[in-house]
Amino acid sequence: MKMLFCINSLEKGGAERVVCNLSNYLSTEYDISILTMINSNPQYPLNENIKLYHLDKKIKKFNKKSNTLSKLLKLILRKINMRKMIKFIEPDIIISFLPEISFLVLSSSRKNDKIIVSVRNDPKIEYSSKIYNFFMKKLYVRANGFVFQTIEAKEYFQGIIDCEVSIIPNPINPDFIELPYNGIRKKEIVSVGRLVPQKNFDLLIDGFFELSDNYLKDYNLVIYGEGNLREKLEKKIVKLGLENRVFLPGIVDNVKDKIYDSSLFVLTSLYEGMPNALMEAMALGLPVLSSDCPCGGPRELINNGVSGYLFENNNKKDLEDKIVTIISNVKLMKEISKNANNICNTHDPKVLNKKWEDFIKLILEER
Repeated sequence: MKMLFCINSLEKGGAERVVCNLSNYLSTEYDISILTMINSNPQYPLNENIKLYHLDKKIKKFNKKSNTLSKLLKLILRKINMRKMIKFIEPDIIISFLPEISFLVLSSSRKNDKIIVSVRNDPKIEYSSKIYNFFMKKLYVRANGFVFQTIEAKEYFQGIIDCEVSIIPNPINPDFIELPYNGIRKKEIVSVGRLVPQKNFDLLIDGFFELSDNYLKDYNLVIYGEGNLREKLEKKIVKLGLENRVFLPGIVDNVKDKIYDSSLFVLTSLYEGMPNALMEAMALGLPVLSSDCPCGGPRELINNGVSGYLFENNNKKDLEDKIVTIISNVKLMKEISKNANNICNTHDPKVLNKKWEDFIKLILEER
């Protein structure tokens, strides 16, 4: 059986890692190909028997200004190349991740092609633009199945799609499966994510500042990641006089070792699909605190008050109160640390990869 996975790229990211790990799992039994939009090297290991193709490999850049005409010509060439690749690979089923390439797959596929679309983020944000919303409503009806990460994401598409669906969260990165740290934790609050508006690190820094002279007097805040808000966040840190308390180390290879013995992991995102950084922190047995953001990923991961805590989305006062609740109670920290680590069982890669395989088979069996 031939399976074709389609995704924009195989650079660092949650969807990209899922495609690579799932492809590796399936490649022991099936003929697996991966088609990416752009020509980039995979940032996650891939089995040697997996075939890798790039849609844009033969598409030249029309000009550096990316004007409307050049974008249109590139889109036409991509569609032509997509049709050629589907005809060349002859897959029994196509599994597409993320909107842009999913639109391309659905508009370029043949009548009898079986297609699964995987929605990875908050659809209210993902399809908020008029053009994305138009193509979503026009093209998604052609898909044979959908995979969502949360119930809330699935509910968004009620009345839009009418086919088989499955809710499959991201699996835990096996590298982060550990027993909880058993020593005295560093007086450090940590977060991991891109320095972009979605992650709402302004709120985390502001909340830390409000508590820095009392409840968090001996604590530091460390945010791992890189992005276009670095300069803005650095200026905020200086303005608040936190240069020696708040740190932005960028992207590090050993982030697991850096955060393993920290006191608290905080996710302040305005929206998320199924946040991998939160899952990895829970797998390490860190006490965790997350915004209760759409489209419900943190809410499905955290049993509030048991395996971690949720605070009202973008509510600084609630964030501060929950930080104090956790930090001031060592017994509570140990308890939620232990319970958070149970995610290693509920989100085991073998269990969720098998769920993917079963859903793919279900779609293939449909007439």
